[in-house]
Amino acid sequence: MANNQSNASDPASPSFVKTDRNGGGNQVEHVPVDLEIEAGEVQIRREGDSILHKPRPRVWDDYFAKGRRLAEDIPASIEDCPPQKRDDFG
Repeated sequence: MANNQSNASDPASPSFVKTDRNGGGNQVEHVPVDLEIEAGEVQIRREGDSILHKPRPRVWDDYFAKGRRLAEDIPASIEDCPPQKRDDFG
């Protein structure tokens, strides 16, 4: 028995989805809307007889690519002062 809908009232209830093979031999899953992962990429791995899909971990590069995150009164850059001359220990 296969259907393309999950049982939203019971999150522990399994869903059955259709799988296809694309031209390159990769398997494609048709995931129900209520089980979609809101991410551009997902990690996929096998764990025993199960296959797990998780959103790609967020990295700092993604965060900084989205632009400025500081309040407007904080300067975008700070002038770096030259190093101070100090006496050697000795």
